[in-house]
Amino acid sequence: MAVPTVQQPPDTYLLWTKFKFPDPSLGPVTAFAVPTPIYRYIQNGYALLSTIMVVNLWAIVMVFGIYMQLTTTKTASRVNGMAMSLWNTKDAPRQSAIATLLYVRKKWNKWWYYPFISILAGAWVASLAAGIFLPSRIFLGNAAPVNPLSIYVPTVSSLELSIAETFSKYALEGGGYMRAAAAALVASDEIRAKVMVSQPAVEGTWNNEKRSGIVNETIQRIDYGYNITGTDLGLQHIPQLILTVTGSCATDYTWLNMSRSTSGQINQVVYNEDVYNCPWLLKEEIVANSINSPGPSATFCVQDPDTATNKGNVSWGVVISSVDQVSIATGQDPWYMTSSSLDERNGNLTRVLPGRPALSCWQDDLWSYKGESTDVTNLQSILPPNTISDATADILAHNLGGPVVESLGGHIGTAALQSYRGTVNRLFNAGESSMYSDLSALILGAYIATINNLADTALHRDHQSINTPDIRNLAREKDDDSKTRPDVGQFIVFSDQVASLSLTLVILIPFLTLASWLLMQALLAFTPLKLTKAMEPTEL
Repeated sequence: MAVPTVQQPPDTYLLWTKFKFPDPSLGPVTAFAVPTPIYRYIQNGYALLSTIMVVNLWAIVMVFGIYMQLTTTKTASRVNGMAMSLWNTKDAPRQSAIATLLYVRKKWNKWWYYPFISILAGAWVASLAAGIFLPSRIFLGNAAPVNPLSIYVPTVSSLELSIAETFSKYALEGGGYMRAAAAALVASDEIRAKVMVSQPAVEGTWNNEKRSGIVNETIQRIDYGYNITGTDLGLQHIPQLILTVTGSCATDYTWLNMSRSTSGQINQVVYNEDVYNCPWLLKEEIVANSINSPGPSATFCVQDPDTATNKGNVSWGVVISSVDQVSIATGQDPWYMTSSSLDERNGNLTRVLPGRPALSCWQDDLWSYKGESTDVTNLQSILPPNTISDATADILAHNLGGPVVESLGGHIGTAALQSYRGTVNRLFNAGESSMYSDLSALILGAYIATINNLADTALHRDHQSINTPDIRNLAREKDDDSKTRPDVGQFIVFSDQVASLSLTLVILIPFLTLASWLLMQALLAFTPLKLTKAMEPTEL
């Protein structure tokens, strides 16, 4: 299920509407959603109905037992005290057990005593358990079908956007990523356990003497991965769908084009900066220095998925900007390596060395369903007909068409690095900062952003302020923005303000309760079991 990051507004979901709840064990379950306060009343009512149903079944058993006793007893009086006790308490298993115990307490050595008492106790326990277990089975989760009118997916209809339009689209997309990054900071151990990030493994060394003064800097690799199901995404009809994300990152010194000293425009301060070339940004340089940021920062770049041999396997990378950042402690991490000692003449501080490596990564996103696999752009090819609409498939391809971790890092800016969050007055602790902790937080945030990607489409509260023909809503018809695309809302959103109830059980429990009562009345009225009515006080 989605990782809660914000309260889902009431106008983003539909109540009292039939939908499919994607249960991971049962598959798509027909359900409807109600407000949580109403569910509490329903739960209490169904607890009573469940108890009544078991009591009716118990009464039928008692009627059969009394009938057998009346028709097999050869004494003159066929009505004994125990039969009277069972009849008078047939509607209350607990009273039946207590009354019978009192009546037969002196016959504890009879062969039938303990089996009989066990049956009575079992009926009593069953009446209690039914009132607890059956109503709990009605509840499926805190979810409701999304309101199609609330879905907003900003996409461009032109490759040439103005600066204002570019920033508008960027701002619209950023909210979900910011929430995911914040949720990653306070994620539970259960959520963290679903993401694998390996400890750095040394793959070799690199002679970096010309830039950092260190002959052999280690080349390190970090692997990562996680799985997400259709249930996690909230897809109504395909809970068995699985997205398997695997990736790997390695420090790469070849991206570094040069390290140089530069004079600033203010007071002619001389500072170091590193210049990088990302393989997928051939015409642009990435310049890293301490002047433009009060703490370590990062620049993300990604391969165009359309140019990848396999659209599910895309390369991406990170350029760290930590050179010359001032630290209160020495550091040995590739991204935060400082001189080996603190400078006593400079307040026991030190600086990050130039020549920090970039992080070159690849990520493979594999979508699987019942033994067949593909990338997100061909998702419908492995799914049964009518399980996912064109609109929902387009939204998934739009949101998850590339490495989400790169999109996350690019949208949250300086907040992408753990080291920056610990920066105070341009000072940070290189000794406690690491490439591993930065990447771990990013991967966890990407996991949360991926799970929430559909639910987040209903949280764009300010999209109406964007009025440009070049940014349109992917959830609406291309030629008529006032019309939603068919079946665009084939997913659910999660909120503790709603409860999903199994429609089958909501109907079945009252039906079985009524059926058990009618069966008991019919047996007493139209079968030989009516003989037991001789036990009624008015007929004695």
